[in-house]
Amino acid sequence: MSLIISYFLAKNTLKPVVKISEQISKIDADNINERIPEQASEEFDVLAKKLNSMLDRIEYAFEIQNQFVSDVSHELRTPLTSINGYIKMLKRWGKSDPQVMNEALDSIESSSEYLRDLVEKLLLLTKSEYKIEKEVFDISEVLADIFDFFKLDLKDFSVKVNGESFKVETSKEYLFIILKVLFENAIKYSSDKKEIEITLDPSQKKISIKDYGIGIEKEKLKNIFERFYKADPSRSQKGHGLGLSIAKKLADTLHIKISVESEMGKGSIFTLSF
Repeated sequence: MSLIISYFLAKNTLKPVVKISEQISKIDADNINERIPEQASEEFDVLAKKLNSMLDRIEYAFEIQNQFVSDVSHELRTPLTSINGYIKMLKRWGKSDPQVMNEALDSIESSSEYLRDLVEKLLLLTKSEYKIEKEVFDISEVLADIFDFFKLDLKDFSVKVNGESFKVETSKEYLFIILKVLFENAIKYSSDKKEIEITLDPSQKKISIKDYGIGIEKEKLKNIFERFYKADPSRSQKGHGLGLSIAKKLADTLHIKISVESEMGKGSIFTLSF
């Protein structure tokens, strides 16, 4: 008799677990927003809340993934449409009109470079692990590489360097990528005052890159490190909206703090703290 009573007591006690299990099994990608209802028992209610919290994180991950796929598709569609259009133009008029041929080939080349750059940035951004080779070097060495890389873009700019250089222990390769992104933005969004100011602070191990460009609205600053985010999508400058998210991810990986200050019409200051 005691065994029978124990059986029914155990069955009754485990009934909420069975019910929760059945509810979880019904949740999939199509109804990921559903949650387990509040439970009568305090212990099982705690379990339900823990599971709901996990479902919240899974749902958020799904949303991020779907948004990422949507953004990538959008970024790919425009240059591919352009390439397809110019190929049709070449087929129709290319042989008889050299000007049309040159224009089409230039545009195809430009769109191809855009796609290649996008793919390279996506590969870098979606890496789960980075092979980091740290070394001690003077930050002026990386700046010299940056100046050499942008020598054509900077020919019309006045570049001023303040302060004294200092040594850091980090990845020279990834620091170059971070600074490259910051310089690309400083060049791209500069106004008529083509000036970039670099400030080195050896006492606090900081480097700041200041431009006198269009600036970023205060309420948009919190979003600028997000993937595909563009502070002003209507502007004519080309870009994927991936550069700063790559810089942020690499900076976090290297334990470098990246921060920004900006004022509309006066420019922006990006600072790296080692």
